[in-house]
Amino acid sequence: MPLSFFEKKYENCIVNNTTLKKQECSITNIPQSAVVVDLDEAGSPLLKKSRCDYLVILSNGDSEITAFGIELKGGNLDASKVGKQLRSTTTYVNGLNCINDFFPIVLFKSVSHPSQMKKIRNIKLKYGSEDKRIILCKCGDTFMKVLSEANKTKNGTIKKVSASNNKMI
Repeated sequence: MPLSFFEKKYENCIVNNTTLKKQECSITNIPQSAVVVDLDEAGSPLLKKSRCDYLVILSNGDSEITAFGIELKGGNLDASKVGKQLRSTTTYVNGLNCINDFFPIVLFKSVSHPSQMKKIRNIKLKYGSEDKRIILCKCGDTFMKVLSEANKTKNGTIKKVSASNNKMI
């Protein structure tokens, strides 16, 4: 399925930036080829539900599509809230039946209670037949850093994004 399907489906909430920012937290160097859906914007399929901030969708040019649910936390990390937001997004993406893989991501600025990090690391989200763990990164990290962390969870089996052309290879 081409990415144009997602561009049309989410046309009212597409973001055309390579840097995403909310609450004094950002992620940089989003591939230009990605479809980035701001789930807080009008037209979002999850607008009336708990959800993460962004859905980043990439294709390897063939038929493999990978999505990243990205939550940016400039304030306190609350494991219960983060879990609810990413669980709702994971359930939605699961229902699309056209995404080959999904990674729930939280970028955070600071942690006031280390126990919240531990709780977040222990959250399991069901995607297809897999139990996904939330990947934690720091605000300001690049998408390549996030992808590297996601790749560790798959034992090196997910597609890489080429730094030269910003496409999955």
